[in-house]
Amino acid sequence: MIRRLTRSVTTYSHHHLASHTAPREVPTPLVFLSTNALDRSSAKSLHELASSLTRQGFSSLELDLSLSSPTQTLRTSEEVLQNAASELREAITTSPSPFPPVLVARGLASLVAQTYISSYPASALLLIDPPASPKTYPLSSSEARKFLPTKVKDFDFEPRFPVALIATPDSDSSSTSLTEHRLVSAGADVFLAKREEDVMSLLENWLDELGV
Repeated sequence: MIRRLTRSVTTYSHHHLASHTAPREVPTPLVFLSTNALDRSSAKSLHELASSLTRQGFSSLELDLSLSSPTQTLRTSEEVLQNAASELREAITTSPSPFPPVLVARGLASLVAQTYISSYPASALLLIDPPASPKTYPLSSSEARKFLPTKVKDFDFEPRFPVALIATPDSDSSSTSLTEHRLVSAGADVFLAKREEDVMSLLENWLDELGV
């Protein structure tokens, strides 16, 4: 069930409440993050994932950040990403749950997610089709380069929570390339979805293994 729909200059969000017919109500919220202005594929399947998981007792926030264009105060890609992470934090604080969220991001939205993780708490992190390294991921569109005009440095945060990476058939990623991601050496799980539909089952199984 969708509780409310909000829009601002940079944000579109859906709040999903756990279904009243669910066998339980999960206290840990889920956050599904996309950045359509930066990566049009980043929102793929996220709405379906959020909606389906309400029937299992999960409440979630489905959020698209359009990002702010570089200005005199936001001159670098890192500053743009930090600004987006701050807005993500503000949106997450609207959740009635006191628990840090499980953060799910796809494609280039994973850059915002990892920027967020560098400064704010989370219960777990799942990245779908993330770039193996920000420095090696090409910004293929002029629209994307408009938002991230400078190179993005590799992240150096050390996760103290579960992390998983999923590669799908529609991406340039593969289970092999994802093994080069720095989070793998930090203990992240790596999964290969043979079909887009497999993402749901992989996410469900992963959350079940975490005991969320």
